[in-house]
Amino acid sequence: MNYAFGEENVYHEPKYGKPEHGGPDWIVIDKDTAILIECRSSRLRLNSKIYADHEDLLKDTRRIFLETLEKYPGKIADFMDGSMDIDATGVTHCEAIVVMYDQLFVESYYREVAREHFAQKGLTPFDDYHFMGVVDLEVLTGWNSTHPMKTLLLKNKEARTQEMQDFNAFLRTYSKDHDLNFMHPLLKEVFDEFFAKHFQISADGTKLELEEPTADSTSTST
Repeated sequence: MNYAFGEENVYHEPKYGKPEHGGPDWIVIDKDTAILIECRSSRLRLNSKIYADHEDLLKDTRRIFLETLEKYPGKIADFMDGSMDIDATGVTHCEAIVVMYDQLFVESYYREVAREHFAQKGLTPFDDYHFMGVVDLEVLTGWNSTHPMKTLLLKNKEARTQEMQDFNAFLRTYSKDHDLNFMHPLLKEVFDEFFAKHFQISADGTKLELEEPTADSTSTST
């Protein structure tokens, strides 16, 4: 986050109020837009991934992110009214993100489960959020200097009103249309350094061979 937006614009899980409350895991201020990010480390269970049984998916959905969605409207309000002690001067709207460790597919299913959950509890529906995997967030931060995250979040909203699609599918379509590398620059740098150190790559890039260890890189005992 600091790499993409600058340390002065990024806030990590502010604590505020009495009794103490925790804000979103990350808050990013980008001029008139505040991007609130909640990260969920819990993962879908194996049965949910393999069999996609409705009851298993429902249990995992409740466990992983429904409570997060319930709290989001209050956290947005607390940020905007200054309760979190973060300067929101000039911020006119917020973009809420829920990030899961797993890559998500069939986003419409999870959104429908969430809507049913709010209705059953008699809560005001909250549907103004983005639902993505951690890889999607890495891609967004990597592109931010030339394709601002806040702009792509708005484009995703527009796409959702026309045809529901998973966030990852939206990003991959966008990357093809704009000839963008689907990897964070820092991750690509580490990736390239690793392969340059351990592999021989042919000039045309078609052949990859493991580097043989040299005498300097091995040690013998006497």
